[in-house]
Amino acid sequence: MALVAMSASAEERVTLWEGEQTFGSDWPSVQIALATVNEKAELKEGDAFIVTVSKADNAINTGWSYGPQVFINMDWATLFSAKSIENGATNVEVKFVLTDAEITKMASGTELEFQGMNATISKIQVEINEVIEYEETATNIEFDEYGNITSDKFAGFSDKAKVVFTISATGEATNAQGSIIGWGIGTITSLDNSVKVDDLGLKQIGDNDYTFVIADLKAALEAPKNEYDMQGINWNVWNQGNATCTRKSVKVYEVKGASEGGEESATALIDYPTSKDGITIGTGVDENNSQKYHANTDNVDNISFGSGYTSDGVINGKMVTLEVDGGFKAGDKVIVAGYFNNSDENKQAAVQIFTGATGEAPTVLWTSELFINGRTVADDPAEQTYTLEADAASLNMGRANGLSSATRTNVILLKVVRDGGATGIQEIPVKVVYNDAIYNLAGQKVNETYKGIVIKDGKKYIQK
Repeated sequence: MALVAMSASAEERVTLWEGEQTFGSDWPSVQIALATVNEKAELKEGDAFIVTVSKADNAINTGWSYGPQVFINMDWATLFSAKSIENGATNVEVKFVLTDAEITKMASGTELEFQGMNATISKIQVEINEVIEYEETATNIEFDEYGNITSDKFAGFSDKAKVVFTISATGEATNAQGSIIGWGIGTITSLDNSVKVDDLGLKQIGDNDYTFVIADLKAALEAPKNEYDMQGINWNVWNQGNATCTRKSVKVYEVKGASEGGEESATALIDYPTSKDGITIGTGVDENNSQKYHANTDNVDNISFGSGYTSDGVINGKMVTLEVDGGFKAGDKVIVAGYFNNSDENKQAAVQIFTGATGEAPTVLWTSELFINGRTVADDPAEQTYTLEADAASLNMGRANGLSSATRTNVILLKVVRDGGATGIQEIPVKVVYNDAIYNLAGQKVNETYKGIVIKDGKKYIQK
């Protein structure tokens, strides 16, 4: 269970309750009026409730098979789902970070109920975190069919960069017993399964977002490699009751201005529509297609793909090719934005970044999310980012294969930028900052009084 936060450092902590409460089979609670909370703190997104667990002990209720945990209700309905604690842990802090969803719910509530099982708590606090501005453009982090993400995917981001895991839930939030809001639908652990980052509970039918910062993932990212020589995290997701749950996306939003100045400043290698330098337009690809966007009102410069870039499984040349002196380096970021214009709302448009020459089978590196329909949507197309994982002499872009009902695809923004840290090394190690931080095997930050196996500087120790 992680210490999740919107920022890596707190400005202030306010104590709401202090004492001793053991959570056992009679389901006791610590009840705090929201009026009291509001008197002591003006809460915002990124602030957090901190529950100090003085001891986690399965002996409290031997009939409970799910391990020590704590959770928060509001007016006896789930506000935060249960977070697990390592059995035997002492003096650990469990953090529940507020998003806009919880802030909105609390506006109409009257009381918070802090509960759990097989745990004794000694303090409840509110952590008031600094306000951090994030870049609007996100980097999409790729994961495999099992939810595995290797550590190198998070290379180059600052510790305070925001990471959003999104699970899509369809169906109904029920089972035979009733509502399953708050029931578990996923976990995030290290690939070797030695560190748990967090338990993920169902929030709603639709998109469920779970927000962390890079610092929260560090203990898992630095854990030992698994039996397949892989280091990183596993994002496990399962169905619950009548709800079908699937992994949708992982996005990283860097702190605004984190790479500005000095040697870390970004350099634009490709910068369309400002410039066409480095872009070669292939056969069958149009420029400045007349299709409008902004709810079918405005024309815009664009690169337009009327058909796919493969025929019979090989590249047919209907693509754009990107080339720069010295080639592209691992860590370079490709940024795109686009739309389509069609009266049929079932049509789809997206692009793929790939390598290979005409007549060869393509190697697909990245597929964008679906573009908006410029005929009906008034918003600007969202920018999407792909971070290059290995050096490439050149890159190609074409209309995405595999869409159920593809249509003409228009790209209005195409950039490739290089941060000062891009080196071209094929495998970029995750940034490690060694300090005095100590974590237990649940990923929780502990101090020198904690007894048991701990992780410090990416290595395991027995602390007595």
